[in-house]
Amino acid sequence: MEPLILHLQRLLATTDGRDKLYRLVQYAAKAARGVLMGRETDGTLTVALTKAAILEACMQDSRKVLRLARGVNILSKRLRQRHGAVSYSRVDWVRELPAVLEALSDAGLFGYFAADHLAWLYRSKLWEESDKRDAVVPGGAFWGIQAGRFYLLASVALLVRQLMCGSALLRMTLLAVLRHLQQRKSAGAASNAVTTAGAASRSSAVSAEVRSWLATTLRYACDVLVGLNMSRPGKYSQTYVGIAGMISSLVQIAQLWTTVAPAPTPTRAPSAA
Repeated sequence: MEPLILHLQRLLATTDGRDKLYRLVQYAAKAARGVLMGRETDGTLTVALTKAAILEACMQDSRKVLRLARGVNILSKRLRQRHGAVSYSRVDWVRELPAVLEALSDAGLFGYFAADHLAWLYRSKLWEESDKRDAVVPGGAFWGIQAGRFYLLASVALLVRQLMCGSALLRMTLLAVLRHLQQRKSAGAASNAVTTAGAASRSSAVSAEVRSWLATTLRYACDVLVGLNMSRPGKYSQTYVGIAGMISSLVQIAQLWTTVAPAPTPTRAPSAA
């Protein structure tokens, strides 16, 4: 139990860990609100619907504060990669397409954070509505839609890039299977056990890569639905959007869980005799 608590503490010590936990609660409240909206018949359901909406709004506002200045991370990443500029010639287009999609996703995420900050300024009343356009389309709603469009762009670019990586992974898996079959056919009885052990190790590594690819692909696909809902509010079922957001958050939490390790437990030095 203690290692689990230490692992959880290490996860929540990171900004991403807290953000994904808040995101999970936010979309769980959205899914509950979507279910309750279709069955609102008495006062009890009305109270539950109101509480779900309040919880969703609280988690959403908390995440906006956590994401302040997150665009700096993307800028620093692009600055580190400035020496590896992408070539857009016809010959290199297919080879460089994953890098182009990564740059496109970074641009989308940067625009998402910038527009999301503006939406937060309007909704927190730190930036007042000032003209007739804002009176018709509130600034918070306007910039929230723009943030959703940028998020959708980033999610689609990431999903396409992930699918391209999946085709390469599929080729590697097929080559590994063919190599394993060829080795089993050509190996003698004496080396059969060693060959089988090596093949099992390679098969386990390939299976882990496939599971990781499937989980990440599912996450990006769910993020596409979340981006569509943000860019076109009220056009999609909030139940499905909430479920998609929950799945994406759980995948991200699981991926973060494997990257953090609990702090080593200090051992007391033996006392002198």
